Amino acid sequence: MSKLISTQKYNDAMFFDATKETMLTFEMRDGYNLDTFHSRQQQFVSELMKIIQKNNLSSSFIIDPSTISTDVESKYVGKALGTKRFLQFLVDTNVSVSNFVTFGDSKSDFEISDELERNDKKVTMIYVGDKEKLGEIQRKYTIEFLGNYSQSTLDYLISH
Repeated sequence: MSKLISTQKYNDAMFFDATKETMLTFEMRDGYNLDTFHSRQQQFVSELMKIIQKNNLSSSFIIDPSTISTDVESKYVGKALGTKRFLQFLVDTNVSVSNFVTFGDSKSDFEISDELERNDKKVTMIYVGDKEKLGEIQRKYTIEFLGNYSQSTLDYLISH
């Protein structure tokens, strides 16, 4: 799939982020127009879906388009698994945490808070992405919708 992005078709709008180890990420190029990116991203996601379906991989992979990137994630790894491992690390090191605050800007980031909740942990999710692109989302835990990405994350951390 990474070869799809290296063609001239999408290379103007995005690049393959080779630093990711458990997913494929295609990020918007710095300075690229966001509205134009979203239009190109829709085309890109459509092509990715066709590749996944053509190769009978729909049960193994999901596509998560966010504001500035598109992730192709395996259903067998991810943020929930990372959260399980982190919780085990806390147990192994005898660290007790009474409540967690998570941050995210895409749907897949909710996996972290969801996993914490499944493990009976108190959690607040700080969503700094575009709420309109998120769609309807309801959870039992608290979600604060701040938007404004990095700036809201920084503001929240400074004020808390």
